[in-house]
Amino acid sequence: MYHFKLGGANVKYSYVVWDWNGTLFEDMLACIEAMNELLRQKCLKCISGIDEYRSKFCFPVKKYYERLGFNLDIDPFENLVHTYIKNYAIEHKKAKLFNGATDVLEQFKRSGVKQYVISASEQNSLLEQMNPFDISHYFTEVMGIDNHYAISKVDLAKQWFLKSKVDLSKIVFIGDYAHDFEVATAVGCACILIANGHQNIDELKTTSAIIVDNITETVGYIL
Repeated sequence: MYHFKLGGANVKYSYVVWDWNGTLFEDMLACIEAMNELLRQKCLKCISGIDEYRSKFCFPVKKYYERLGFNLDIDPFENLVHTYIKNYAIEHKKAKLFNGATDVLEQFKRSGVKQYVISASEQNSLLEQMNPFDISHYFTEVMGIDNHYAISKVDLAKQWFLKSKVDLSKIVFIGDYAHDFEVATAVGCACILIANGHQNIDELKTTSAIIVDNITETVGYIL
C-alpha cells in the first residue's frame, strides 16, 4: 500500500481521477427514488431518506439489494438491476452537479491538471448523465464499465494506469465512497473522499484517505 502526503508547498498533483456519481453528480435522491419504486413493486419497505440510504448503500451493489430486503433467490439480481436502471434513467434527469463542481473543474484545468473520470456506471449511461452539463471538455478521458452491475472499478483503474504510465506520486483519486479508496490503493495513488455523497462519513473514516466536507475543499489539497 502506498501513502502520499497531500498538499504542501513542494507537492503538485498533475492528474486528478474523479468518481462521478456522488462526487461530481449529486444524484443520491435520484437513486433513492429509483430504488423506492422498485421496492414498492416488490412490497418492500422504502428507503426513508438520505441518511438511511447512505447507511445501506455498499459495494458490491448486490449486497446493497440484499440489505434492502430483496430475496435474490426469488428475484434474480440481474432482473432487479434492469428495472432499477429503467427507473434511474428517468430520475437522474432531475439531478444536478454539486454546488461548486464546475468551478473546481475549471480551476484545475487552468492550473494544467489533467482530469479523468473513472466510474462504476455503465459507459453509455455515464455519458448520458454527463451530457446535459457541457463539461466533457474538462476531461482527458471518461471511463465507465461495460455493464450495469457496478461490481468494481479496480480493473478499470488498473487498465488506465498501465495505459497512461503516469507518475504515481502525481495522481490523486477523488470519490465519495470507501470503494474509491480501495481503487486508489489498488493502483497505488493518493485518495480524497468527499463526505456528502453516497456513503456516510463513519464508513469513510474506516479508510486512511483524506476526508473533506464538500468538493470545493479538494482544491487546497491539490494545487
